[in-house]
Amino acid sequence: MDNVDLLFLLGEARVRPFAGRAIVFSPDSGADLDGRIDALCRRAGMADLPRHGDIWRRFGFGDALKGLALENAGAFDWEAVGLPDHLLGSFDVAIDLGESTRRFHMPNAMANLCRLVRSGGRIVHAVPSCNHVDRAFYMMSPTYYQDFYTANGFALEAIQIARCPPSGPVEFLAYRPGELRPIAHGGLDRGPYRLFCVARKQGHSTADAFPQQGLYVRAWAEPRRQTAPGLSVAAPVRPTARSRLADALRRNRAIYRLIYLVLTPRKRRRLIGQCMPVVARYDVTPE
Repeated sequence: MDNVDLLFLLGEARVRPFAGRAIVFSPDSGADLDGRIDALCRRAGMADLPRHGDIWRRFGFGDALKGLALENAGAFDWEAVGLPDHLLGSFDVAIDLGESTRRFHMPNAMANLCRLVRSGGRIVHAVPSCNHVDRAFYMMSPTYYQDFYTANGFALEAIQIARCPPSGPVEFLAYRPGELRPIAHGGLDRGPYRLFCVARKQGHSTADAFPQQGLYVRAWAEPRRQTAPGLSVAAPVRPTARSRLADALRRNRAIYRLIYLVLTPRKRRRLIGQCMPVVARYDVTPE
């Protein structure tokens, strides 16, 4: 678990405190987290967690089980079709620290996460998104969680994307369905991004509904435009002074490259801010 995951969990604990029984899926043992979490609390302006017990008890859980340890002991297989009866609905929180993206059969892994938590319990994902090549089988898109949990009747409490540049503050950006079109194709910058989701199970929630992507669902829901029969020809678009200038600059490759290098990062940051508002910003520079 890296510092960005810890920051998200700290923020989630502040908004919706953790309690009860948790199951955690992470390749890390968590033994090195105590020192880091105290430093992060100070830099993020958050009150220190209680200093007793292991890291998960400090988060407020009365009991926290390691999902991978259970699997290695042969208690259950996260990707199996069924789970042992004694694990069904037995956890208040299931925390996926990127382990689901290392499972080839994600539909089974996701369905089992849904079955592990009780009604009213939470599932928390902290997974790699853009620019995490070869970290796992998958780099995740927010629409995956938005559409999966909506189709299965969960209440989505948060979907955030964290921008993690090599230097400077980490920004947590709020995802809003349907508003990423201006940056969907190459609109992000070169920094790595991580994705976070919190979904709460409800009494009517399911685990095995397969969603249609929301992009298509919204397109199908829009009323079709009625057009007159026959071939319609669009009126020609008259070039503006701005478009003429842009065309002239593109022909001069040296000038165009310079303008691209200067203006493109600024334009991307502006578009990212319009599509995903900043909900938190933390300085994680080592002390």
